[in-house]
Formats: sequence, C-alpha cells, structure tokens
Amino acid sequence: MGYGDWVVQLIRGQSYMGYITPAFSNVMLEWHVGCFKGFRLIPQNVLRAPYRCQACFERIVHGDDIMCFVVGKETGNRYSVCERRGYSVYSVAHTDCARERPICSR
Repeated sequence: MGYGDWVVQLIRGQSYMGYITPAFSNVMLEWHVGCFKGFRLIPQNVLRAPYRCQACFERIVHGDDIMCFVVGKETGNRYSVCERRGYSVYSVAHTDCARERPICSR
C-alpha cells in the first residue's frame, strides 16, 4: 500500500462513546479498495450511536472490544489506521462475536 491510496481496513479496538472508530485500534487486515471483493459491508449510522453488533445485535457499549471496517486513505509510517475515513464504519461487531459468526455477507 502506498501513501494516499484508498484502502479498506479491518480494525480492532475499544469502543469509546463519542468517537466514530475504536480507540487505540490495530489494523488486522487491509486491502486496496479495488481489490476488496466478495463481501458486502454493512454500514452503521454514526449519527445514531451506540452501534449494534452485526453478529448478536446487542448494543455496543463504552469499552467493548470491537472489530469493524473503515475506508479511507493510507497513512504514512507514523499511523496505522487510514485517514479521511469520513463518518462511516461498517460491519461493527464485538470481537468475540466476530470470531463465532461472520460479520460480512457475500
């Protein structure tokens, strides 16, 4: 991935109310936008937080360990989570739930 490339990232971190993406996120997987195929990402309405887990449908609460997808521009070496993500997150799920059930649909 090159700096400024549009990417899709699967990130994991802790949910903090008032923030769109999880805090202290780790990038688990990453694709160029054009290479990400085969899965339909389910958008969450960031204006209607808290999110709901796509696997168990329970509310995501402050401090929960979660996984989600984001789309944005690849950053430099200093940061791992993409920039210019906008106000969208996709397929949000508790980390434990995501291990048991897929959070993307084909």
